[in-house]
Amino acid sequence: RESSGAAKVRAIDSLYDATPESGRRPLDALVREVPLLDPDNESGLVGKYEFIRTYDEAIGNLSEGRNEGVVDSFVALAEKGHLEPAQKFEAYYDAAYLLALLGDDDYDRMLALLQKAQEVDPGDVRMEDIENLKRMIAQMRDITAQDGGIMPGGTMKGD
Repeated sequence: RESSGAAKVRAIDSLYDATPESGRRPLDALVREVPLLDPDNESGLVGKYEFIRTYDEAIGNLSEGRNEGVVDSFVALAEKGHLEPAQKFEAYYDAAYLLALLGDDDYDRMLALLQKAQEVDPGDVRMEDIENLKRMIAQMRDITAQDGGIMPGGTMKGD
Protein backbone atom coordinates (compact mmCIF):
# COMPACT_ATOMS: atom_id res chain seq x y z
CA ARG A 1 0.00 0.00 0.00
CA GLU A 2 2.82 2.40 0.76
CA SER A 3 5.00 1.68 -2.27
CA SER A 4 4.61 3.26 -5.68
CA GLY A 5 5.93 3.04 -9.22
CA ALA A 6 8.35 0.24 -10.07
CA ALA A 7 8.64 -0.77 -6.40
CA LYS A 8 4.90 -1.37 -6.22
CA VAL A 9 5.03 -3.32 -9.48
CA ARG A 10 7.72 -5.59 -8.01
CA ALA A 11 5.54 -6.08 -4.92
CA ILE A 12 2.54 -6.94 -7.12
CA ASP A 13 4.72 -9.36 -9.07
CA SER A 14 5.85 -11.10 -5.88
CA LEU A 15 2.26 -11.42 -4.71
CA TYR A 16 1.08 -12.64 -8.12
CA ASP A 17 3.81 -15.26 -8.40
CA ALA A 18 3.21 -16.46 -4.83
CA THR A 19 -0.52 -16.87 -5.43
CA PRO A 20 -1.72 -20.19 -6.83
CA GLU A 21 -3.24 -19.81 -10.29
CA SER A 22 -6.69 -20.74 -9.01
CA GLY A 23 -6.61 -17.81 -6.56
CA ARG A 24 -5.39 -15.05 -8.87
CA ARG A 25 -8.78 -13.69 -9.97
CA PRO A 26 -8.93 -11.21 -7.04
CA LEU A 27 -5.63 -9.78 -8.26
CA ASP A 28 -7.12 -8.59 -11.58
CA ALA A 29 -7.27 -4.97 -10.47
CA LEU A 30 -3.59 -5.05 -9.55
CA VAL A 31 -2.68 -6.67 -12.87
CA ARG A 32 -4.47 -3.86 -14.71
CA GLU A 33 -2.71 -1.26 -12.59
CA VAL A 34 0.85 -2.34 -13.49
CA PRO A 35 1.24 -0.40 -16.80
CA LEU A 36 -0.07 2.75 -15.11
CA LEU A 37 2.28 2.39 -12.16
CA ASP A 38 5.37 1.89 -14.30
CA PRO A 39 4.86 3.65 -17.65
CA ASP A 40 8.62 3.63 -18.39
CA ASN A 41 8.88 -0.09 -17.54
CA GLU A 42 11.62 0.48 -14.97
CA SER A 43 10.69 -2.82 -13.36
CA GLY A 44 10.95 -4.74 -16.62
CA LEU A 45 7.64 -6.39 -15.71
CA VAL A 46 5.09 -4.31 -17.61
CA GLY A 47 5.09 -6.64 -20.62
CA LYS A 48 4.39 -9.65 -18.41
CA TYR A 49 1.26 -7.99 -17.05
CA GLU A 50 0.14 -6.62 -20.41
CA PHE A 51 0.30 -10.20 -21.68
CA ILE A 52 -1.59 -11.58 -18.68
CA ARG A 53 -4.30 -8.93 -19.09
CA THR A 54 -4.64 -9.52 -22.85
CA TYR A 55 -4.81 -13.27 -22.36
CA ASP A 56 -7.40 -13.03 -19.57
CA GLU A 57 -9.55 -10.61 -21.59
CA ALA A 58 -9.35 -12.90 -24.63
CA ILE A 59 -10.46 -15.92 -22.60
CA GLY A 60 -13.34 -13.91 -21.14
CA ASN A 61 -14.43 -12.61 -24.54
CA LEU A 62 -14.19 -16.01 -26.21
CA SER A 63 -16.13 -17.71 -23.42
CA GLU A 64 -18.93 -15.17 -23.93
CA GLY A 65 -18.91 -15.54 -27.73
CA ARG A 66 -17.35 -12.12 -28.32
CA ASN A 67 -14.71 -13.11 -30.85
CA GLU A 68 -14.38 -9.78 -32.62
CA GLY A 69 -11.02 -8.14 -31.96
CA VAL A 70 -9.51 -10.99 -29.95
CA VAL A 71 -6.87 -11.77 -32.60
CA ASP A 72 -6.09 -8.09 -33.07
CA SER A 73 -5.55 -7.65 -29.34
CA PHE A 74 -2.61 -10.07 -29.47
CA VAL A 75 -1.18 -8.41 -32.58
CA ALA A 76 -1.42 -4.97 -30.94
CA LEU A 77 0.22 -6.36 -27.82
CA ALA A 78 3.14 -7.71 -29.86
CA GLU A 79 3.55 -4.46 -31.76
CA LYS A 80 2.93 -1.87 -29.05
CA GLY A 81 3.44 -3.64 -25.74
CA HIS A 82 6.49 -3.76 -23.53
CA LEU A 83 7.25 -7.37 -24.44
CA GLU A 84 10.50 -9.27 -24.54
CA PRO A 85 11.21 -11.19 -27.78
CA ALA A 86 9.90 -14.49 -26.36
CA GLN A 87 6.66 -12.77 -25.31
CA LYS A 88 6.28 -11.13 -28.73
CA PHE A 89 6.78 -14.56 -30.29
CA GLU A 90 4.00 -15.93 -28.11
CA ALA A 91 1.65 -13.03 -28.90
CA TYR A 92 2.06 -13.48 -32.67
CA TYR A 93 1.76 -17.24 -32.36
CA ASP A 94 -1.38 -16.91 -30.23
CA ALA A 95 -2.91 -14.55 -32.81
CA ALA A 96 -2.28 -17.07 -35.62
CA TYR A 97 -3.62 -19.90 -33.48
CA LEU A 98 -6.77 -17.96 -32.63
CA LEU A 99 -7.41 -17.23 -36.32
CA ALA A 100 -7.40 -20.95 -37.00
CA LEU A 101 -9.38 -21.78 -33.86
CA LEU A 102 -12.08 -19.29 -34.80
CA GLY A 103 -12.42 -20.81 -38.27
CA ASP A 104 -10.98 -17.84 -40.13
CA ASP A 105 -9.74 -18.79 -43.58
CA ASP A 106 -7.28 -15.92 -43.94
CA TYR A 107 -4.35 -18.28 -44.40
CA ASP A 108 -2.07 -15.51 -45.64
CA ARG A 109 -2.59 -13.62 -42.39
CA MET A 110 -1.87 -16.77 -40.37
CA LEU A 111 1.35 -17.27 -42.31
CA ALA A 112 2.35 -13.62 -41.86
CA LEU A 113 1.77 -13.80 -38.10
CA LEU A 114 3.84 -16.97 -37.81
CA GLN A 115 6.58 -15.33 -39.87
CA LYS A 116 6.57 -12.34 -37.51
CA ALA A 117 6.83 -14.73 -34.56
CA GLN A 118 9.91 -16.28 -36.11
CA GLU A 119 11.47 -12.90 -36.85
CA VAL A 120 11.07 -11.50 -33.32
CA ASP A 121 12.60 -14.54 -31.61
CA PRO A 122 14.59 -16.63 -34.10
CA GLY A 123 16.15 -18.61 -31.26
CA ASP A 124 12.86 -20.06 -30.02
CA VAL A 125 13.00 -23.83 -29.69
CA ARG A 126 9.73 -24.21 -31.64
CA MET A 127 11.12 -23.02 -35.00
CA GLU A 128 10.86 -26.46 -36.60
CA ASP A 129 7.26 -26.78 -35.39
CA ILE A 130 6.46 -23.33 -36.80
CA GLU A 131 7.95 -24.26 -40.17
CA ASN A 132 5.83 -27.44 -40.25
CA LEU A 133 2.75 -25.45 -39.28
CA LYS A 134 3.42 -22.90 -42.00
CA ARG A 135 3.70 -25.70 -44.59
CA MET A 136 0.35 -27.16 -43.48
CA ILE A 137 -1.35 -23.76 -43.60
CA ALA A 138 0.06 -23.07 -47.07
CA GLN A 139 -1.27 -26.46 -48.20
CA MET A 140 -4.71 -25.65 -46.79
CA ARG A 141 -4.65 -22.31 -48.57
CA ASP A 142 -3.68 -23.97 -51.85
CA ILE A 143 -6.32 -26.70 -51.51
CA THR A 144 -9.11 -24.23 -50.82
CA ALA A 145 -7.95 -22.05 -53.72
CA GLN A 146 -8.05 -25.05 -56.08
CA ASP A 147 -11.45 -26.19 -54.90
CA GLY A 148 -13.10 -22.79 -55.10
CA GLY A 149 -12.93 -22.19 -51.34
CA ILE A 150 -14.25 -25.60 -50.28
CA MET A 151 -12.15 -27.83 -48.06
CA PRO A 152 -12.51 -31.54 -48.83
CA GLY A 153 -15.58 -32.74 -46.95
CA GLY A 154 -16.62 -29.16 -46.24
CA THR A 155 -19.30 -26.79 -47.36
CA MET A 156 -19.22 -23.37 -48.91
CA LYS A 157 -19.51 -20.35 -46.67
CA GLY A 158 -23.14 -19.52 -46.05
CA ASP A 159 -24.35 -23.12 -46.37
